[in-house]
Amino acid sequence: MKVILRSSLISCCLVLLVVTGCSHQSVKSVSELGDPACYITEASFNHILLRHCSVGGGSQLLAEYCTREGMQRLCGMIQHAPNKVRSVQSDGRVRYDANLGVAIGTHGELCGRLIIESTRSGNVITEFPENTGAPGSCRRTAYKTKVSEKD
Repeated sequence: MKVILRSSLISCCLVLLVVTGCSHQSVKSVSELGDPACYITEASFNHILLRHCSVGGGSQLLAEYCTREGMQRLCGMIQHAPNKVRSVQSDGRVRYDANLGVAIGTHGELCGRLIIESTRSGNVITEFPENTGAPGSCRRTAYKTKVSEKD
């Protein structure tokens, strides 16, 4: 009798292992999922324009990044920067921080932040220049100017 019960118990355990193993899907990290193409929605365009392209808003973008095409270009620059830092926020949105090496903000900021809706959607929530959060120094300390020498 004990042999039959033990055999049945082992059989049940094996069935459970097979069933749970087959239904288990590994959770992919954001780096395994890749970057979805950027999509500037009407809502994101209006938000970025009002918040990051107008006097009195938050961190201000240079004018070249304040058109739909400029916003699209900046999104791609941040997503494809070799030094980008990418993370999934608690609300499921994906945050990118990158040092672009060129000024994108009106105060000489070299870094940008991009928030997209999810790893499956490239819908942009916002993008703006930042001073912290990306690798390296995000603020230009001095602007180079060309000085001509006169004898």
